[in-house]
Order: sequence, then C-alpha cells, then structure tokens
Amino acid sequence: MAQNLDESDRSPTLWRNRRFMAAWVGQTVSDLGTQVTTLAIPLVAVLTLHASTFQVGMLRALSMLAFLVIALPAGSLVDRWSRRSVMLWCDLLRALVMVGLPVAMVLDLLNMWQLYIAALVIGLASVVFGVAFDSYRVGIVPKDQLAEANARFAVAESVSRFSGPSIGATLVSWVGAVAALAVDALSYLVSFVFLAKWADDLGEQREGRAQPQAPISLRALVREVGAGISFIHSHPVLSRITAYVAVGNLSLYASIAVMLVFMVESLHVNPAMVGFVFAVGEIGGLLAGLLAARVMRRAGSARTLCLAAVCAPVSYIPVLASPENAVWVLALFMLASSARYVTFDIAQYTYRQSMCPPQLLGRMSASIRWVVGSAGAAGSLIGGWLGILLSPRLTLAIAATVLTLGALLLLFSPLRQARDFEDLAEHPDSGRTSKSLA
Repeated sequence: MAQNLDESDRSPTLWRNRRFMAAWVGQTVSDLGTQVTTLAIPLVAVLTLHASTFQVGMLRALSMLAFLVIALPAGSLVDRWSRRSVMLWCDLLRALVMVGLPVAMVLDLLNMWQLYIAALVIGLASVVFGVAFDSYRVGIVPKDQLAEANARFAVAESVSRFSGPSIGATLVSWVGAVAALAVDALSYLVSFVFLAKWADDLGEQREGRAQPQAPISLRALVREVGAGISFIHSHPVLSRITAYVAVGNLSLYASIAVMLVFMVESLHVNPAMVGFVFAVGEIGGLLAGLLAARVMRRAGSARTLCLAAVCAPVSYIPVLASPENAVWVLALFMLASSARYVTFDIAQYTYRQSMCPPQLLGRMSASIRWVVGSAGAAGSLIGGWLGILLSPRLTLAIAATVLTLGALLLLFSPLRQARDFEDLAEHPDSGRTSKSLA
C-alpha cells in the first residue's frame, strides 16, 4: 500500500507525530469512555432502577446485537466517507446519549427503555467508530512504523480495559450515578476535541477520498460488503489469519463463559483474588504491547505471528489448577495468555494494514470484525452449554484444544516460510481486485 507522507509524518519517534498523537489520545479517551459505559450503565440500572438480572443481561445483549447488525455495512460506508468525520460524529452521538441519561435522572424520568436505547445506540456508534479508526490510523504513520503504532494503541486499549470498569464503579460509588454518567459523556467530548482540532484528513486526501461519495443504494451496499468478504476469502494468508482469529475468539469466549464459575465454585477463589488474577492478565497484555514492536523487528514480523500461534497451549494451564494453587496457576495463565493474544493481535493488525488497498480498508476491517464477533458470541453460548453438560474444567480443556489445533491454519500457510511480512509474495489478485472495487 503506497504512502506519500510529508516530513511531519516521518518523525523518528511517534510521540512527535502530531497526527498520531491526536488520534492516539482521541482513541484512548474514547475507548476509556466505552469501558466506563460498559459498567456504569448496568450499575445505574441496578442501583437506580433496581433492574433484574434479565434486564441487565438485555443491556449486554443489545450491545452485541449492535455489533452484529452494523459491523458489515459500516465497512462499506466508512470506505465511502471521510473516516475522521465518521469518528467525530460517533463521538458526538455517544456524548449526546450519555448527557441525556443524567438529565433524565435529575428530572426523575429515567426508565429501563432509555437505558436499552442508550446501550444500543452507543454500541452502534462504537462499532462504526472502531471500523473507521482501524482504517484511519493506517494513513497517519509511515508503513515501517505501523507495528510500533499498533503496539501503542494496544497498550492504551489494555489500560482502558483494566481501568475503565473500575473507574466506572468508583465514580458511581464516590460521586453518584448522575456525575458518573456526566464524566462518561465528557470522555467522548474530549475525544471529539482532539480529533477535531489536531487530527486531519491528510491521509485520506492522499487517497483522493476525503470527501463523501454519492449516496449508495441497498444493492450497491450489499455488493460492496460482499467485495470486502471476497477480498479476504481470496487472499491465501489473510484468509488463514482471519480464520485463526475467529477460532481464537471462539475459544476465548467459551473459556470466559465458564472461568468465573470454575474459579469461584470449583477452586473456591474469593472475590478479591479473582480481581487480582484478572489484573495480572491485563499486566501481561500491557507488557506485550510495550515489547511487541521490538520482538517483531528482531524475530521477524511473520515469525512473531507464527510464534504467538505456537504458544496457544498455554491455554491448558488452568486445567492444572487446584484449590491449593489456584491463584498462582490462574495468574500465570492470565499473564501468559493475555501476552500471547496481544502480541498476536499487534502482528496481525500490522499485516492487514500493510497489505490491504486503502479503498478496501474499511470493508476488510469490518468483515473481519463481524466474523470474529460472531465467533465470540457462538463461543459464549457453546462454552456455557458445555460447562453445564460436562464441567468447567473439561470445557476449558476443550477450548484450549480448539485453539491449539487452530494454530495449524497458520503453520501450514505461506507464513511458515517467511521471516517478515515483506517476504510474502504479493497476492496476484489483490491489485486487480482493488482497482475493480474503487
């Protein structure tokens, strides 16, 4: 993918790249707001409206529904519109929705339907924002700094996942639900300001597509969505990576479905130690984010991807846990598993971004997100079912086996013979495909 970057883009360190910093801060604050929302809205539902477990589950289900409904068409729309403008509108919409909730609380008008609508709208906007951002960030750094940029974003995402829910719970506890929701809305406004003031459309202007294109018909939208899926399917390496990421999410969410039950009921781990174990897992992801770019340079980007896949058997570690050693065995598992997942994600993101034609980035990213998200939803259902039918321990072993066998998808692909992504032969149809879909 060609990049014509000016001198400000070619700073020796990303910290001096104005466009990267604006996008990084905007994304970090936006992601933190989303993580706070994930816990703040259910807490408000329980504490203020005395919601039942079914109602709280509905809030989560609506977020997942938003993902499944909008992910695929979002890719086509993002490829036709200014990606920065899409992100700005998504931030503004999320801020307005979050502002409306505390206002309704102050006026004593808040009800569950408002929370349902808020969860759905924020879920839709977050998915579209993510698809747009995946494509936008490719144009703001040189190709040889993509791995480092992805590592910085991964670190920020790990910190947000780790701190967001706790910040949400703390805000509700300390300053009350109204102020917590207001602070959450502020996070989206901060993201909006950074993207509006310091980011720009220069990367998209280089592609000749910063301005919105003509309205699209439903038939054309379906055709463009299909083009993104076809591009992935026809590419010998990208299709394998996508399949393995889907297998990984299936395994991960099947494990998550039974992990808490396994820890509390089978291993008798107390809630404080459960929090400790999950905190250690986030530390593993944080360390991986800090080191991944350096590992990719020294070991080779393609080899790093394969190495992360080969390390899949770390998923068997929880099977070895007993009530006597549970905390330390599970902490080791969380540390190793999180580091492996983050390293793999950084490497596969870098490959996807470096080989995909610019005009297909949105559709490619959206198609992969949809496949992976669907696999995660299926994994949650399968894991929960197996946990009841068999046992949580046996379910974890099955999930680990699926993940380990899935590594064969990459080990028997062209990746096995390459050191770096640049060593992979260019897909013969990619250039023709991108031209026909422009």
